[in-house]
Amino acid sequence: MVTAPFSHLENARSRMQLALRQPWDPSAAPPREFARLFPATTQVLIRDTREQLDAIAPALSSLRNGPGWYLACQPSIPAIDLDLPPGASNLADTETSEGVLDLVSAEYDALLAESAKLACDQPARGELLDVAIQAAREQVRRLAPSMADCQHVHLMRGPFAAPLQGPFAEAWIAGLHQVDNSQASSLRRVRRLLDITGHSDKTVEAVYSAVDPGTGSPPHDQDLVVVLAPATPGAPHWAVVDWPNTNQGTDQGWTDQTVLVADSPGEHTLLLAVTPISIGRPRITPVRVNPGGRSFAFGTTSNTAISTYLNLLERVIAPIPATQLAIFTKSHRDVNHRLWQAISTTTGPLRITWPDLQRWARNDLEAGRRVRAVT
Repeated sequence: MVTAPFSHLENARSRMQLALRQPWDPSAAPPREFARLFPATTQVLIRDTREQLDAIAPALSSLRNGPGWYLACQPSIPAIDLDLPPGASNLADTETSEGVLDLVSAEYDALLAESAKLACDQPARGELLDVAIQAAREQVRRLAPSMADCQHVHLMRGPFAAPLQGPFAEAWIAGLHQVDNSQASSLRRVRRLLDITGHSDKTVEAVYSAVDPGTGSPPHDQDLVVVLAPATPGAPHWAVVDWPNTNQGTDQGWTDQTVLVADSPGEHTLLLAVTPISIGRPRITPVRVNPGGRSFAFGTTSNTAISTYLNLLERVIAPIPATQLAIFTKSHRDVNHRLWQAISTTTGPLRITWPDLQRWARNDLEAGRRVRAVT
């Protein structure tokens, strides 16, 4: 029982050695360690590693009897160097939690970019980045008083997957730029994207970017759309979508002519914002899922449909008052909630104009206040 955590501590020792001592950027002059590039996140890793050591030390020291071979071979606690390299920035020098949040969130963006451009043939670096990204994400959650009211809420957004159905989905893909499939498929970003969304067993048919590769924008800075081949004959293609978390919401640029469209009722749907422009084809962009979400849904009252509802409410009412959130997420939604009715009862193609969305969201907020007043 006691020996089980030692493999984790050995992994922690390897990660910390790579973070604190081995050059991460050997091309720099002088070469720079991970801890110098990401000092705030490194200190979070140090704290977490110390907590692991503190948790296991008492259990190990309390072993006084047992099978002779076990005591003779009793492992010692791995020696892990947990000192920042000289000159690395120290979180203790940052006076406010807001300042720390800014530092960690900036590093979170940079870690995502670093991971996105990393090839699959560098597992040690990949493991360190995975742990660091998770640590930075959890630190943002700890420091942000309310993620709904936090300027860093975009850090919590994730990828999503949905079938490509309907003319607007086809037009959206047609407006993207195809990138080199073999190059993109060798990136950890693509492999992890498929793993996270549960599509690692699917065949990648094409990879697209919202940015023309000829502009010189590196792959890790681009929205990425992986199109998967149909699972069975006659089934639709699927799109797995990822975007750099440095981007804020996609509702910037919506106008009174913008229409939100979705063509596949049920648990998985692609929600697009279609905005006419003066010249050429309309601008079509996917609406981003909320933290923890993997898709949108309509024509149902499922949890995914509720998440879709909250996502659209937040486009108008940000943040949603805490007193109203319980009303929107529980059983108090009724025929007076116009936006909820559109999402939950539409059985054909979904079409919501931006003016209607604003009007219905405010109507639902007022209906929620009335519900709260009588309950």
